Amino acid sequence: MIQFKNIAFLLLLLFGSFMLHAQNTMSPYSIFGPGEMLPKGFGRSIGMGNSGIALSSGSQLNNLNPASYAGIEKHHVVFEFGVEGKFSTFKSYDDKMSGFNGSLKYVAMGYRVTPWLSSSIGLSPYSTVGYKINTENSMEGSLLNYNSSFEGSGGITLAYWAHSVKLSDNLFFGVNTSFLFGPLTQQESIYQSDLGMNYISVQNDYMSSFYFDFGLQYAIKKGNTEYRLGLTYAPEQSLRSKHTYTLMDGNYSTLAYDEESPGHITIPQTTGLGVSVQNGENYLVALDYRTEKWKGLHYPTMSGNFVNAHNFSVGTEFRPWRQSVTNVFYKNWVYRFGLNYNSTFLKLRNNRINEYSVNFGFGFPLRERGSSLNVAFEAGSNGTTENNLVRERFLLLHVNFSLNELWFFQRKFE
Repeated sequence: MIQFKNIAFLLLLLFGSFMLHAQNTMSPYSIFGPGEMLPKGFGRSIGMGNSGIALSSGSQLNNLNPASYAGIEKHHVVFEFGVEGKFSTFKSYDDKMSGFNGSLKYVAMGYRVTPWLSSSIGLSPYSTVGYKINTENSMEGSLLNYNSSFEGSGGITLAYWAHSVKLSDNLFFGVNTSFLFGPLTQQESIYQSDLGMNYISVQNDYMSSFYFDFGLQYAIKKGNTEYRLGLTYAPEQSLRSKHTYTLMDGNYSTLAYDEESPGHITIPQTTGLGVSVQNGENYLVALDYRTEKWKGLHYPTMSGNFVNAHNFSVGTEFRPWRQSVTNVFYKNWVYRFGLNYNSTFLKLRNNRINEYSVNFGFGFPLRERGSSLNVAFEAGSNGTTENNLVRERFLLLHVNFSLNELWFFQRKFE
């Protein structure tokens, strides 16, 4: 069984980056910057409104703070797999459309190396691009009109290797060494039937660079209740970018091609603060705040009016029937609920693009030690219809498997 899971995990790591590149957004706002920024968080945190900077667990991974991996139990190896499906409805002043997309969300593994050192490796999406915008334009100096279409695809994937150090019984420090990679592609098609004009231009920016972020957690336990503080920080960093431009006719024959010298795009400074209160296995409450300094940054694809982003989230986890004397099947189920408010880095036509969501979920224990199936639902709204902008309303289903194995453990027989 262990060997099968090892092989399955290696295959997921090998092919995961291709699966993560699958288009998993239809938002027109993904035309700006590096695309739609995707929230971190594995199954447990998603059910709690993506809160978890101050969370740590011996049986579930938490990628919101690299210091959290210090909680992995001795001899345990934890595997995390997540898939996601999203139904969205987009509405503007005079139009409406809807659609569904789904993808592999992440794959990760965490393990204890020594009594004071733990590690985790994994793949997850960092940003995603997926839009199609059609317009009709007038030709200057002519009564004729022409049609143009903008299509975007791609996204940035994050591959990480994290280390967490136990500095004392109460203090934990972690660092993520990540590699960000992936294409951001924008295709513009121009068509005019009367003149037989048909051109296609493709701009492609391929990102690839290392990225570092850090985390700290401090825990105090009083009786059966633990109080934990979490901090995360990532400095402003540059990603290496290779830009190409291709012009083609309607038969996709290349008319012009240009490859620029490698440039750079900037990833903003990010800071996070979280607090949590946990009473044994009865209940848990977590509160997070994150900020990203986007103001003044520019991107080769499309730079809007970028402003600093702010995110607030709160979540809870509880087991209402844990003390039940009857052995009912739902006795050990975990229930989760959360709220999330995200003031994004976009300000368009004097309107801040904000996102609101409510989350709830369940955790079902599996037969193996510490393993669980986690299901989370999220309903929310993003954007506005004011000033001819677009509002997205969405329903999201997230399914996560958190699997535990005992490794490096030698059984003793008498």
